[in-house]
Amino acid sequence: MELVAVESYNHPIDAYLAKGRLEVEGVPVFLANEHHVWMNWSYAQALGGMQLKVSPQHFTDAQKILKMHNQGEYEHLLNEIFLEIDTKNCPNCNANSYVSKFPLHRIFFTLVSLAISVVLLSKRTLHTCQQCNQKWKD
Repeated sequence: MELVAVESYNHPIDAYLAKGRLEVEGVPVFLANEHHVWMNWSYAQALGGMQLKVSPQHFTDAQKILKMHNQGEYEHLLNEIFLEIDTKNCPNCNANSYVSKFPLHRIFFTLVSLAISVVLLSKRTLHTCQQCNQKWKD
């Protein structure tokens, strides 16, 4: 049976997540060039990356599901199933659209600690809300 490529991925985790979503929705899927990525990434890119392939009769369903998957429309299901997932929201306006930055002083601090053979990493990240420009650290 001939299989049709629905989508192609450069990173394995993205391909596996999409494959899992299609399988959960009842679409049989095959992941082509999967082992090339693990053995030699540049060969995988020459072959077109990791390709999700489905039978022609499942092609349109797979496209719709992957479009919804890529737009994040299944995220609410994760929040219902895994209540312990901590989503970050702006402390001021409670929006969940924000930009995170890795402060430059942390890069310098990490490089100095590596130079003296002691790794002292800090986990604090600066977040900026895209709605109200509120800044906070976690």
